[in-house]
Amino acid sequence: MVSITWTHLYPEPQRTKTLRRLKTKAERSLRYKEMREQVEEFSHIVFVFLLYNFFQKGTEVTNLALNTFGELGEKGFNIGTTYFEKGNENALRGEVLASKLLESLRVPELVDIVKNSSHIHEIIDRYKTLKNAE
Repeated sequence: MVSITWTHLYPEPQRTKTLRRLKTKAERSLRYKEMREQVEEFSHIVFVFLLYNFFQKGTEVTNLALNTFGELGEKGFNIGTTYFEKGNENALRGEVLASKLLESLRVPELVDIVKNSSHIHEIIDRYKTLKNAE
């Protein structure tokens, strides 16, 4: 994932031009370190976004299944030995994991990016805007 984020945040030849404009090796080294840190942060955001959406969708599907079973007069259902019922720990697991993932970002602006994006391209644009504003 890191190589993909390098491509989206600092595509060649832009990356090379940015570094070559700097006069000293120390400046280039510092700028490259900053770029690498942003790539790592962005990779984390994309990972959280993908898992967050996976867990949210899982919760939605679980609730749809529970509603369907409810219409059939059943309170819940099993998958293997795991029992799902409205409001039980298993039915809420995806939602709980999604919340914990968002907490791992620790920066409200990054949480907003994940929660309010529907596609990775939106995350790229919003992240670039955020970092350019800093």
